[in-house]
Order: sequence, then structure tokens, then C-alpha cells
Amino acid sequence: MNTSSIRNSRRLPKFITTHKVFSNFDKIEKVFPKIGLENCSANVTQYMTAVAKQFKASLIKEFYSGPYIYDSGRRNRIRLLVEQCGPGDFISHNKWVVPRRLRTDRVAAVTTTFSQALVETGFRPELQTYYRHRKCEAPVIPKSSRIIFSSSGPQGVWDMSTMSMRGISSCQSWTGCYKRNLVGSIVDPCAGIIYLTNGFQFPKGSRMSCRAVVRYVTHRQTHRPALFLERIYPCGGPLFEKCAQALFIQFLKDKTKNKLQIITNARGYSIPNSPIVRNLSSCGIFDDSKGYCLSYRDSGISYSKSNSLYLKKITRK
Repeated sequence: MNTSSIRNSRRLPKFITTHKVFSNFDKIEKVFPKIGLENCSANVTQYMTAVAKQFKASLIKEFYSGPYIYDSGRRNRIRLLVEQCGPGDFISHNKWVVPRRLRTDRVAAVTTTFSQALVETGFRPELQTYYRHRKCEAPVIPKSSRIIFSSSGPQGVWDMSTMSMRGISSCQSWTGCYKRNLVGSIVDPCAGIIYLTNGFQFPKGSRMSCRAVVRYVTHRQTHRPALFLERIYPCGGPLFEKCAQALFIQFLKDKTKNKLQIITNARGYSIPNSPIVRNLSSCGIFDDSKGYCLSYRDSGISYSKSNSLYLKKITRK
């Protein structure tokens, strides 16, 4: 995309259009089209069945993965399981039953009665009474919702620029303290955005129910590329966040034909650098600290010294 269209835009705020990086470079080129991930969208219904199964299995596994401690984390895990799993999933005779594939001596030592779990989380202790009055289903996401990914062209620029202006408030709104970091996300070849929308129109576009920045990253040792999902905004509670994350992962796997690993923890990875990203800290139009205009990274992931994208490693097994 030519940067002249950004400089001349009347829709974008001046702190974006007047940034010197758009005068120093003629084009913005994103890596995602090179890996087969063009701007795209899909209805959530085609992913919900697979996501519901994965979501339920991950909750059960997470519950049994930690130590047997009555703390807020454990209560939250129990609450999620109670909300998402029916008695037939892993409960027998009013007791937690560990799935056979997860059974170990350590796991056996942390089982507890289901009634006690209900008491801990504030639910009614009577198992049958609880399930008689509700139906256990996957997290409620309207079937009309769509998943949208964008990075390149006018759509990519606009979606990145308005990520906190279409129903989601954060420090990157156009009046926020980190608004200038939007420039870094717009020009970074390795940054894109994925979001859920229900089609409701805001002044600056369709409402974003939740969104996350998607980064093309490479492993520091093996150089194997991956797609990294940053933190999901807004934080609608662990239940909604886990479901949205699972939907995003399934969507990205589908659109990339499962050629890249989709990760949610960036440990051991870094973002490939580029001339346009390096230029951000030398533009000299702000009196802020060096690198202030870089793409905002909740994860704290750093940029590598190398510009190499290691695209040839994507097809290797």
C-alpha cells in the first residue's frame, strides 16, 4: 500500500497522517499475504463445533494440571468446568472422575466431590437440582458474528488504526496515552489484527466485540515461523476470552492451511525486524523515549536484530 494515501487521508487523525515514517517510505508491505493469509473473514458457525470440543477438553485438562489448593484460580477453574461440562462428561456418582487419558497418581490425589466444588464456587450443592435448571453449552457467541482478519491495504490500515475506537476502549484510542503506537502497528510488516464483529455499526466501522493483534514471529534458535496471538481485548472474563482465543486459533489454522503453528505464549520467539520499523525511533517528531512509536506489545516480545522472515521454513516439516 502506498503511504501517500495515509498522508492524504481525511479519516485518520493527524498524529498518524503527519508521522514522518510515511514520508520516509513509499510503501507498506505486510508479510501475511506471502504466507497465504490475505485479508479474510468467516462466520463463526463453521468453527463452533470443533472449538466447543477443544474448549471443553482444555478446561478439564487445566483443572487437573495444578496443585490441589483452594485459591481463586482453582475456584475459577471449577466454575468454568461447571458452566461448560455436563455430569456425563467426567462426573460419576457425584464425584469428579479423571478422564482415562489424564489419569496419573498425582492427579488421583487431587480429586474432590462435585458437591464440594459447587459449594466452593457458590453454586447450589445439589447436582441434579443445578443441572435440571440449565443447559450446558459452549460460550454464547451470536451465530451471526463474523471473524475478520486484516493486515494489508486500506482495510488493514483502518482496522489497526481503529482497534480501540469501535466498541473497545484502551490506551490506544485516538485520545489515549499510547495512541502513537498505532503507527508502529500500521507499518510493522509482521503485525495484523483479528476480531469478532456482530455487524453493529459504529461511526468508524462495524463493532469489534473482541480483538487481538496477530504477529508473525520466528523462534530464536530454530528460526521456525509461527503466528502469535497477543492479549485479547476486552477482557470479558476467562470464559469468553478462552472461547474467543480458540475461535481465532481455529480460524487462523484454517486460513493458513495449518502450515504455521499458532501460539499464545511468545517465550523463545521474536519479531523479525525491518527498515521501516527501525526508522520509527529516528523520526524525531516526538519528545518521548526511544522506540515509543513501536507497535504496542502487551506480551513484551522484542524485535530481533535480523530482518529475515525465514519464509522457506514454513513448508518444512
